[in-house]
Amino acid sequence: MRYGLRRNEVKRIIKQRINNNPDIFYYIEDEYIEELVDLISDGIADAIEANNKKLIDDLTKGLR
Repeated sequence: MRYGLRRNEVKRIIKQRINNNPDIFYYIEDEYIEELVDLISDGIADAIEANNKKLIDDLTKGLR
Protein backbone atom coordinates (compact mmCIF):
# COMPACT_ATOMS: atom_id res chain seq x y z
CA MET A 1 0.00 0.00 0.00
CA ARG A 2 1.28 3.46 -0.86
CA TYR A 3 0.79 6.56 1.26
CA GLY A 4 0.86 10.17 0.16
CA LEU A 5 0.81 11.61 -3.32
CA ARG A 6 2.80 10.20 -6.16
CA ARG A 7 5.26 12.36 -8.04
CA ASN A 8 3.08 12.73 -11.13
CA GLU A 9 0.08 13.71 -8.99
CA VAL A 10 2.09 16.51 -7.38
CA LYS A 11 3.21 17.78 -10.78
CA ARG A 12 -0.37 17.62 -12.07
CA ILE A 13 -1.62 19.71 -9.15
CA ILE A 14 1.09 22.32 -9.66
CA LYS A 15 0.51 22.49 -13.43
CA GLN A 16 -3.25 22.73 -12.88
CA ARG A 17 -2.72 25.61 -10.47
CA ILE A 18 -0.48 27.43 -12.98
CA ASN A 19 -2.97 26.80 -15.79
CA ASN A 20 -5.66 28.52 -13.70
CA ASN A 21 -3.74 31.73 -14.44
CA PRO A 22 -2.67 31.41 -18.09
CA ASP A 23 -1.96 35.13 -18.40
CA ILE A 24 1.20 34.64 -16.36
CA PHE A 25 3.05 33.24 -19.37
CA TYR A 26 1.48 35.77 -21.71
CA TYR A 27 2.97 38.70 -19.83
CA ILE A 28 6.27 36.99 -19.17
CA GLU A 29 7.36 35.88 -22.61
CA ASP A 30 10.50 34.01 -21.68
CA GLU A 31 11.07 30.34 -22.43
CA TYR A 32 13.32 30.08 -19.40
CA ILE A 33 10.45 30.98 -17.07
CA GLU A 34 8.45 27.97 -18.23
CA GLU A 35 11.53 25.77 -17.85
CA LEU A 36 12.06 27.20 -14.36
CA VAL A 37 8.48 26.36 -13.42
CA ASP A 38 8.99 22.81 -14.68
CA LEU A 39 12.19 22.46 -12.64
CA ILE A 40 10.49 23.80 -9.53
CA SER A 41 7.53 21.45 -9.92
CA ASP A 42 9.93 18.52 -10.45
CA GLY A 43 11.87 19.51 -7.36
CA ILE A 44 8.75 19.80 -5.24
CA ALA A 45 7.49 16.46 -6.51
CA ASP A 46 10.86 14.83 -5.74
CA ALA A 47 10.90 16.32 -2.25
CA ILE A 48 7.37 15.13 -1.47
CA GLU A 49 8.11 11.67 -2.84
CA ALA A 50 11.29 11.41 -0.73
CA ASN A 51 9.41 12.66 2.31
CA ASN A 52 6.68 10.06 1.81
CA LYS A 53 9.26 7.28 1.52
CA LYS A 54 11.01 8.41 4.70
CA LEU A 55 7.70 8.71 6.50
CA ILE A 56 6.78 5.14 5.55
CA ASP A 57 10.24 3.90 6.58
CA ASP A 58 9.97 5.67 9.93
CA LEU A 59 6.48 4.33 10.54
CA THR A 60 7.40 0.75 9.66
CA LYS A 61 10.51 0.90 11.89
CA GLY A 62 8.24 1.88 14.77
CA LEU A 63 6.08 -1.19 14.17
CA ARG A 64 8.99 -3.64 14.34
